[in-house]
Amino acid sequence: MRPGDGAGESLQRLCYVFDPAVPPEVEVRVTEGAERDLAEIAGFLPEREGAALAEQMLDTLFQAAAELTHFPERGSHPRELLALGIRDFRQVLCQPYRMIHRIQGRTVFILLVADGRRDFQSLLERRMLRGQ
Repeated sequence: MRPGDGAGESLQRLCYVFDPAVPPEVEVRVTEGAERDLAEIAGFLPEREGAALAEQMLDTLFQAAAELTHFPERGSHPRELLALGIRDFRQVLCQPYRMIHRIQGRTVFILLVADGRRDFQSLLERRMLRGQ
């Protein structure tokens, strides 16, 4: 799956069908960067871990994102950002991945989905503080 091949669209669909009987508290949006992250995960994980495990991991990530529609403040603040005094971001852990999101009004923006074993300090600085 490549950016634009549906990772973000699939995530959006899941967000809206999480529980049709209960209206969502907030809208969840996936940034282009996070959509690229999901597409990369969908592209390499089947080769590395097998198709079944890859599908299970993507389902877990999509479900975690869907749950944000009703629980937008779910998750902790990334420790790398707390060390800088920044409390505007939250993370949901789907081992080994970390999904970083930010709440702005009635919208949750998923900004980053990456393997938590990476150098997150540099990744967060580049992606979220510098806008790359």
